[in-house]
Amino acid sequence: MSPIVQSHMLAALYQEIEERFTAFDDPAHGWEHVSRVYELAQRIAGEEEADQLITGSAALLHDIGRLIHRKGTQHALLSVEEARVILPRYPLEPEQVEAILHAIEVSCAGRLPAQSSASHRRKVITLKIPLGSSTS
Repeated sequence: MSPIVQSHMLAALYQEIEERFTAFDDPAHGWEHVSRVYELAQRIAGEEEADQLITGSAALLHDIGRLIHRKGTQHALLSVEEARVILPRYPLEPEQVEAILHAIEVSCAGRLPAQSSASHRRKVITLKIPLGSSTS
């Protein structure tokens, strides 16, 4: 994906997620939080030479599950579930979608059920997807 397409895709996703959070009144996990996480993730991705499309998308979607109210289901799992619905609307390769979903899940690993977090802790020490990899 060209840098221009990537930039437009992230801008569109940013706008979509911002609109979804408009009526969500949670000072700890509302749009201001998501926006801060996004900016920080993009800064770290730049410093670490990680794929900013993957990190930016995951940052924008990491708390989207908080907008879904399903008793007994953790927001982290709902975030992954909702991201699976949102991401196919964007020009992403299947590997990129899986990397984004994985990043969302791993970012919440301490809050996921033990069987899920344990498998992800074994798979991921840190999310660092080099630029130019098959997911960029």
